[in-house]
Amino acid sequence: MKKMLTLFSLLLLNALADSNTTIPERRGAQFLNEQGYLVIPAPYSLPGIGEGVSYFSSFNNYLGNTDIFAMKIDGDVGGTMLGLWDIFLIDKRLFIDLTYHDFDKAAITNYSARGLDTVADDYSILETDQLRSSSLKATLSFFERRLELIGKYSKEESRLTAIKNPDGTLIQNLSNVEPTQNTHRSFIATLDLTDDRQNPIRGIRTEIQYQKSDARSDFDPDYFTMHYNITGYIPINGKSTLALNAFRSDAVVTRTGELDKTLIAQELGFDCSSGCSDTIQSVIDNRYQQNLLGTAQGMGGSTRLRSYPGNRFLGAHAEAVGIEYRWNLAAERKPFNLYFMKDIRTGMQFAFFHEIATVADDRKDLWRSTRSSSGIGARFIMGSGVVYRFDFAAGDEGSEISIIVDYPWETTFQ
Repeated sequence: MKKMLTLFSLLLLNALADSNTTIPERRGAQFLNEQGYLVIPAPYSLPGIGEGVSYFSSFNNYLGNTDIFAMKIDGDVGGTMLGLWDIFLIDKRLFIDLTYHDFDKAAITNYSARGLDTVADDYSILETDQLRSSSLKATLSFFERRLELIGKYSKEESRLTAIKNPDGTLIQNLSNVEPTQNTHRSFIATLDLTDDRQNPIRGIRTEIQYQKSDARSDFDPDYFTMHYNITGYIPINGKSTLALNAFRSDAVVTRTGELDKTLIAQELGFDCSSGCSDTIQSVIDNRYQQNLLGTAQGMGGSTRLRSYPGNRFLGAHAEAVGIEYRWNLAAERKPFNLYFMKDIRTGMQFAFFHEIATVADDRKDLWRSTRSSSGIGARFIMGSGVVYRFDFAAGDEGSEISIIVDYPWETTFQ
């Protein structure tokens, strides 16, 4: 592992030196205003919850530079998601994003322990209802988007209703549990010394985020997380790119939450008067660790460690490195209209990637064990500012397919 980290550091230093100590010139405009839209149905299947169809639509730059996003969910889960992004208050200087979610049901995967030492099927499903969230994000942008200062406030509400096995078998219904409300405040600084914000080929990009999770009461911990992200881009043969990423996340607790496991069980709605099952005890133990140590950015999902489901591995500390070769196949402007999708394709890529991550509650245990993902993908870069990404990743627990907007390693800070 030390040899791999040394090699990674040398490659990243090469990315820094490749710019010849100068900031690369931007290849084009950084605020894009071409119009594009996408309207598609997407089936879903949530373990232990149900199946159905979601209807996704996005209209980019149809209100000046503003993007409109909407999703309607039908089936065993119902709900809506709405978003208005890039609402300019000061042209190319200050803009805001508004997002709202309202779902009647959701599922949280609870693995038997934090860290890396669990197996794929060693989890339970925490079912919630009354899931609502809203967020406001404001961005100050300078120097062709090379420097951006971002503030974000979000609020979410949900209620725990049941705990189930992975196959959906009920373990325990939870009645008379009060809805919980959580608020988060984030401050982010991004320094982008690349030749293009949407599709960089050369340069470096760094991001630092402070996120404060407000305690609802003395039961919850009072803590914040710090995330550090750096990506270097090395041009290959003038067009393709080798991208190198390093990430770190740490939780810092300023006041612990409730540490009496009997009171934790009562707060979560579990009746353990005659003893708790191992499954329910794992939920209580994980909440104890959360109250004691906080939780850093989870590993797994479409952002990093892509062969695992979202937030597969949790702990108070996390680190990850990744390498991705992006082979550019086309760079021409090609308008298209497929009735359900309209835009201008400005680039197309194949990608080959490998990622390694580690998670631990004690920082000294980082890199004692790791998990990795490898895979291939395709990306379609659009004139409206969107990057449609398709990834297939494999690891020691199987494989995952990601169909999402934006490049990997960046959406942590959105």
